[in-house]
Amino acid sequence: MWSELVRFKSKSANVPVRCLSNFALLSVTVDGSEYPTGEHAFHGCNIRFCATNARTPARLDALRERADMFINPSKLNTGLDAKRAGGKSKTYGFKLEPSELYGWDIEAERVQESICRYKLKHYEEVRQVLKANKSKLLLHQDNRAKSDTIWVGRVKPIAKVEKTKTITIDDIIGQINLD
Repeated sequence: MWSELVRFKSKSANVPVRCLSNFALLSVTVDGSEYPTGEHAFHGCNIRFCATNARTPARLDALRERADMFINPSKLNTGLDAKRAGGKSKTYGFKLEPSELYGWDIEAERVQESICRYKLKHYEEVRQVLKANKSKLLLHQDNRAKSDTIWVGRVKPIAKVEKTKTITIDDIIGQINLD
């Protein structure tokens, strides 16, 4: 149970907490490669991981080339650009085959933890935000979160939270990790 909720995302009104978002303009190094943002790292690592499951040499080359787009210096200027290029965007995305994604759900957790640990170790602003909010629930806000959405969430129903001034895990829609 928490007495206060702090929501964060890349465009948070609470500017200091923006550094917690993968869209924050804070470079990170994961698995020996430097990326402009955590979002670049996440999608670059995703595609590099998929290359390990490629079925043909041509597909392996295509996946490696795509993964390299995310590494510094990247032509993908923002975290949103990286999300679009690594995601399911019909215009910018890159279709990954189900067989290539096999095992990514487990690897994704390791990659995201690496991004967070890197930022914690290398950025004072991240340490300060966490220290200032240590007794509060930090929630990566996503207004579209569903019960099976991982890493982000939203509060339900907000009226209950405002009345009681306490928040429990039952008030959150989404699968957030409290470790």
